[in-house]
Amino acid sequence: MIGRALTIIVICLAIIPLVQQDKILSPPSSPAGFTTGNEWQPGMLTSSIFSAVAQPPTAALTFSPSSPAAGYPVTLNTTSSGGTAPYTFAWTFGDGINGTGNPAIHTFASGGSYNVTVAIRDSTGAIIRTYKIINVKYDVPPIPQFTWTPAIVFAGETVFFDSSTSSDPDGIIVAHVWQLGEGAPQTGIGILHTYSSTGVYQVSLSVTDDSGVTVVKPVAVWVHPALALTASSNATQGLPPVGLSFSTQVSGGQSPYTFSWDFGDGLTSARPNPVHNYTIPRVYRAEVTVTDSLGHTASQVLNITVSARPVELSFLGLSETTLKIGGVLTAMSAFPLMIFMIVRRRK
Repeated sequence: MIGRALTIIVICLAIIPLVQQDKILSPPSSPAGFTTGNEWQPGMLTSSIFSAVAQPPTAALTFSPSSPAAGYPVTLNTTSSGGTAPYTFAWTFGDGINGTGNPAIHTFASGGSYNVTVAIRDSTGAIIRTYKIINVKYDVPPIPQFTWTPAIVFAGETVFFDSSTSSDPDGIIVAHVWQLGEGAPQTGIGILHTYSSTGVYQVSLSVTDDSGVTVVKPVAVWVHPALALTASSNATQGLPPVGLSFSTQVSGGQSPYTFSWDFGDGLTSARPNPVHNYTIPRVYRAEVTVTDSLGHTASQVLNITVSARPVELSFLGLSETTLKIGGVLTAMSAFPLMIFMIVRRRK
């Protein structure tokens, strides 16, 4: 009887590890990528088997803009790790529409809260799902407004463009982008620009609010010719008294024009084409300045040379016996008379 009992115990001890091994080989799961199966009962041996498995994929879902609006596109993106590449992406946007790929772009037709879900499948067939609640608002578009100073623009003049009066009724404006009709786009609420050539420039301001809604305002800006002045005189040199006629030609700027002449001898004139007499020998700096109705000015200088007249001597009242001092003898008939007068004076 005792021998039979011992035989049964030995058989049981041989069978128990086999039962344990079958249990351990069932599908494992472990955050560390390894699974440990343990089966233990009092009075029995303990057996363990370790099995290495691949990590399942994980995912994180993001979207932009952060405050999306109905009727405007939303970009959804998921970043995945783990699992075995390549991955496939299946989207459910919560409004009855599905999509694939990553990133996904979707437009919600109306405002509300949407449960957006993405299912990521790796090459082994493992699937991970992640979701995010997206609140879509009924957006009121931003209102772009801008001004420029000066209001009348001239070539070569710096212009200040200002969009500080732009607004967004239900949010904030996050971007101001300028197209100035030439050169690269500029950003900012206020910018400076100089047009070097005349013409009509298409200037536009794009404002984008925190919902990603962009509105553009275009305006044609006229760039006028800069004020230009050309001055001249009928002569630039002469003997006193010399009378000179001055003239001016004006282009560009904004009429009417005013003129200011300074003749360099203490006298002035407000005429565009004055006449002036110089009586004292010297070099004069005649300057004219023209001013348009907007305060723009242009100036030009003319140098006038007034030479001294030569000294003349006459002998015995004879006009043909004139000798220019410092010059050449103009009447040879006077030469013998001069010698006679000098010899007589010595006696």
